[in-house]
Amino acid sequence: MLRIAVCDDEKIYIDNISDLVKKYSEKKSVEIDVYQFEKSFDLLDRIEEGELYDAFLLDIYMPGISGMTVAEELREKHINAPVIFLTSSPDHAIEAFEVSATHYILKPISEEKFFSAMDKAISNVPEKSKDEILLKTERVYRSVFVNDIIYVETDGNYQRVFLSNGEEIRVRMTSAELFNLLCNWDRFYKCGRAYIVNLGKINKLTNKTVVVKGGNELQIPRNVMIDLKEAYFKFFDRHK
Repeated sequence: MLRIAVCDDEKIYIDNISDLVKKYSEKKSVEIDVYQFEKSFDLLDRIEEGELYDAFLLDIYMPGISGMTVAEELREKHINAPVIFLTSSPDHAIEAFEVSATHYILKPISEEKFFSAMDKAISNVPEKSKDEILLKTERVYRSVFVNDIIYVETDGNYQRVFLSNGEEIRVRMTSAELFNLLCNWDRFYKCGRAYIVNLGKINKLTNKTVVVKGGNELQIPRNVMIDLKEAYFKFFDRHK
């Protein structure tokens, strides 16, 4: 099921776009839920609350916060979902390119152009969305691909998440809460209270330590290491 957010300050256009999405869904046999927003503030609030959407259909000219500003904020939050602009003016086409918009459609919207834009927008969405989680850092929400996570280390009331690109982000949640998100993927193993390890990122196991990609060495209690090794070899057998 794809989740698509439609934001336009004119209800008539929201209904028109929603009808086009429904027709597209029926023609392409793709299950889509549409979430309607008449105010860009409301859409951004839902994102701040942790809502994830697979694509965004945005009007540019809206009071308060424009659709272009919404797209810029999405990219600042590392939300890379496709954005399709639906607008009455061609004046912002260059700006649309700068926020990596998938398409820029002028109103009135034809079914042919809309379907073409949707084809492009959702072509890779299922593969991307199913492997992403949304984490709230100290400042913003971050969309993170789970396979970019090497390991997680508990630091007081925070979890330090170490990524493949060398970046470290801190999220205010318990280890159990974060593992509850990550356990949907079979590659993550919770090593006691201190660590969550991506089994696919392990370079070396000893009797007391785990060496992960990037070279970090994690001290693991001996009793936990026994179960970790078993989980690692099972994971390796499934994915070899």
